[in-house]
Amino acid sequence: MNKFLTLILLLLLPFGFVSLYFSTQWSILWPASFLVLLIGLGFWLCAEEKKQLLNVLLRGVLLVIYFLTLFVFLFEMVLIDFSGRGFTDEVFFHMEWESVRIGLNDYFWLLLGFFVLLFFYVYLIRKIYKKLPTLNQRLIITVLTIGLTLLILPLTGYARLYNSTLDFLRIDASNLDEQRIKQYVELGVMKNDRITSRMNLHAETQVGSKNLILIYLESFNEGLTHHPKFPDLTPNLNQLSEQFQSFKHLSSSYVTIEGIISSQCGTLLPMTAGNNTFLRSGQLLSRMPCLGDVLKKAGYNQYYLGGAAMEFAGKGQFFEDHGYDHVWGWEYWREQGMKQRAGVWGLSDTELFEQAIKVIETADKAKPYNLTLLTLGTHLPGYPYAECLPYKESNDDFIHAIHCTDQLLGQFFEKLNDKNLLENTLVVIVADHGVFPTPEMKSLFGDMVEDRALIGLTNFTESLPDEVLSSYDLAPTILDMLDVRHNAGFLYGQSLFSDAKANQKYATRYSDWDIEKKTMIANKAGECTVAAKQLSWPLNSCDKKSLLAQTNKLLEFYSDKAPEEVLGCEVDIELKSKSQSSDNSNQLLIDDINHFKHFYYEGYSLNYFNLGSGFFVFELNADMKIMEHRYYKDTLLGTQQFLKWRHSNPNHLLVVVKTSNKEILKKLAINLDYEDMDIQVLQYIGNSLKSHHALNLDDSASLTTCF
Repeated sequence: MNKFLTLILLLLLPFGFVSLYFSTQWSILWPASFLVLLIGLGFWLCAEEKKQLLNVLLRGVLLVIYFLTLFVFLFEMVLIDFSGRGFTDEVFFHMEWESVRIGLNDYFWLLLGFFVLLFFYVYLIRKIYKKLPTLNQRLIITVLTIGLTLLILPLTGYARLYNSTLDFLRIDASNLDEQRIKQYVELGVMKNDRITSRMNLHAETQVGSKNLILIYLESFNEGLTHHPKFPDLTPNLNQLSEQFQSFKHLSSSYVTIEGIISSQCGTLLPMTAGNNTFLRSGQLLSRMPCLGDVLKKAGYNQYYLGGAAMEFAGKGQFFEDHGYDHVWGWEYWREQGMKQRAGVWGLSDTELFEQAIKVIETADKAKPYNLTLLTLGTHLPGYPYAECLPYKESNDDFIHAIHCTDQLLGQFFEKLNDKNLLENTLVVIVADHGVFPTPEMKSLFGDMVEDRALIGLTNFTESLPDEVLSSYDLAPTILDMLDVRHNAGFLYGQSLFSDAKANQKYATRYSDWDIEKKTMIANKAGECTVAAKQLSWPLNSCDKKSLLAQTNKLLEFYSDKAPEEVLGCEVDIELKSKSQSSDNSNQLLIDDINHFKHFYYEGYSLNYFNLGSGFFVFELNADMKIMEHRYYKDTLLGTQQFLKWRHSNPNHLLVVVKTSNKEILKKLAINLDYEDMDIQVLQYIGNSLKSHHALNLDDSASLTTCF
């Protein structure tokens, strides 16, 4: 029995190591221990002296369960360390390769060392323990294990992962309830129950209309500028607050893409699988007017500059779909020959501000313009740059990153002033969301982390009303500051200059604002208010759930579904490289419609990797509807993957191949004269080749697609 207890302690050690590494309370550790106890039991029950096949398989299964449990535990600890929250719906909203890359960038050595040690650890355990306990001991352990498992299961990371997955994937069965929405409008939570469609949007500037410089500071609470523990941490921002006006900016968002959409489109963004799908397809809010749409209609030239990849969380697709003429993130900077610094996932803020100066100098020649910029340095764990002076009172990277961002911002405005680039220009400085409430941030800043008041500064010359402003109020407020006349309505957002502002109620995804107490309030349990009664504030949990559900229904209503793409029996096909296309982008044209943007590699658009060659596959059904776009890279592995898929697919296919690799092409068909052609267009029905065309770049072919 002593050996059994020793085994359990050995199995628990990795969990304790993770907890100590992340300074996590031990209360988080013990719910995971029940599975370790079960694994320990399994090792004993399967530790026969004779290595029978069944026992070997059982040991393998138990090892998999152990590693899976450990991975879920480690994953949750990393999430808490990185964002202050464990398994939530926003985790799945960001489930993509860029998130993995960021995680590996920040936790690589921990993860590598941890799993290397684990393999050694399992080997050590198997070496030490080879004998079975007595029958009575096994019976006692079995009963205790089953009871403990049933008792603790709802409190484990598995249960939290399961519940958050259900929340993300939930299908809202409710219908759009106009009466219910009117209740939220009457209460003051929502602003409008009807929103002007982008098709009917009107906007115009006035004489001498102002330019706009909109700066999103990553994860920046107002409390960072005057924290008693870190005096003079942000001297430049403090100086700007004396020159500019401050406004009371409440956070309605928790992650970057949510903060951007909320502030640009005047709405909450419930983060569900449906919205994630809409966002990545460029359809989310495609018919809802946002700030960029209004300014575009009013004649603004618009630029978005960010250091991170535009593919991440769909930022690039969102800005491109809502009026921005130039959307430049890491993909663009890399094409310009810029290098990524070690330990930084994207273009550094130092270079980002330098590029912003150049863009403003260019944009100032074709007024009015809107330059929107998102910093990166104050994203956890913090990215200070060599060009910045360190903060002398701390050795923490995040503190240095705040101090560095402050310096870069000060230098940015100093250059703008020196170049007279702020004349007739509205400046708005806000945060995308607040500091993540991680254990480290709580130890640094204490209660300030829970204060979701964000930085809000503007050089607007007229006096601002003494009202609070939530993130979703930014778009209508900025439009009023710019004196842009428009007919856009926003679902939640109200301008600071609105007469109804004083009666506004402020909701967020997780909790709501108590303006009088200046704090966040939880939604208490309760039943939904019937239609005949008036809603009360704060909302109870049922009314809050209904609010988010109705918001989702409205967002879905204002989001286009992808139209079916059906090919005719005669089509023209053409492939153009960036240098040959009119807009400096790769183009794969079918009847002059560019399909290149539909092709992805490893979850990213081909432009991210600067890929313009390979196997472009259109999968068609019998009615000539495009069922799917598939891309395979022009390598031996990519060719093998394509051939395997083609041989197992009975559908009607149109395959476009641009490659100079003749050996690879010979695997697709035989006895074809490839000569020096750049493009091979092959049509199949199942595995039967029906037609072949060899083309040069920028040549087109007329295809008969009906057989």
